[in-house]
Amino acid sequence: MIRWQMHTGYDFFISLYVLHHPKRFGLRASWAAGVRQRLDDPHRLLVEKIQQVVFVPLRWLATLPEKGEVAEALAVLESMPPEEAFDHLFRPPRLDETAAAILEALRYEKELNEEAREYLRLHYRHDGHALKDEPLEALIAFWRTPEETMARYLAALKAYQRVFFYEEEARILPYLERALTDARLLAEKTSLPDLLVRLSHGVHLAALDKAEEITLAPSFWSAPLIFTAETAPQAHVFVFGARPKSVNLVPGVPVPEDLVSRLKALSDATRLRILKSLLIRPATATELARQLRLRPPTLVHHLRILRLAGLVQITISAGHEQVYALRAEGLLDVQKTLMTYLSRDE
Repeated sequence: MIRWQMHTGYDFFISLYVLHHPKRFGLRASWAAGVRQRLDDPHRLLVEKIQQVVFVPLRWLATLPEKGEVAEALAVLESMPPEEAFDHLFRPPRLDETAAAILEALRYEKELNEEAREYLRLHYRHDGHALKDEPLEALIAFWRTPEETMARYLAALKAYQRVFFYEEEARILPYLERALTDARLLAEKTSLPDLLVRLSHGVHLAALDKAEEITLAPSFWSAPLIFTAETAPQAHVFVFGARPKSVNLVPGVPVPEDLVSRLKALSDATRLRILKSLLIRPATATELARQLRLRPPTLVHHLRILRLAGLVQITISAGHEQVYALRAEGLLDVQKTLMTYLSRDE
């Protein structure tokens, strides 16, 4: 079963994530820093610390009404007991029992021995990486004072809405509505696995093929990537990009950012070799590194750029193995977008 949801709360929290990780989304770091600077220092510094350890709260966002605005989402948070709201925003979607028990112990002001601290550092895995010293200390401090932390964070979220997202919400809302309409029409003539690949611009998540319920939600700020999480056994939320290729994330930029990122991706000899190899047959990153005699970190860097540019397709098995393939549709789209831009009157 497909459940459709259009709530600007997704873009509110995803935009915070993107602004604090601009490189991952091909966003100019200087522009992202300028938006962050709109917050006063106490709010800005708090949000920067929190964004080092929290995840986009997809599970909670999926529980909101099918249509709504971020003001309603913040009102829901404010109406909750602070510790319940804290859990929604700060509890990671996947955490082993030992790490979860360590975090719970912090609520009761228990001191952590070095073994527990090191376990938390290695297993909290924010964005796939072990925590460094500063984020680890911030995480411990937040979990020791959940009520105070939530009160401060809610004030910072309201400030962010006031100084930036209020106007941004009005800008992106028409694109969300259009994307939802287009996705609904596509769903009527496409199987669920193919629909998800189309909406994600080339990501096949095998775990979602047999899901009993999927919440599909458009997001302007997530493009060209996706956000997904399991909300219950056999139930998932899937947030797909809703920003047209001709529309920039940064307002007022005359040249489409999507076109620039794709041309940059194609201008590198190593990435052209990767695409040529994937044209012959799909491969894992390990196989590609061996074939092309590249160091694995170097190859992963180039694959990330190609993925951002929509030039490779990824199939992620239930065992989390990632297989890459050439996305010919993306190459054809580069040519089409370039010719459209060159022939457009300024």
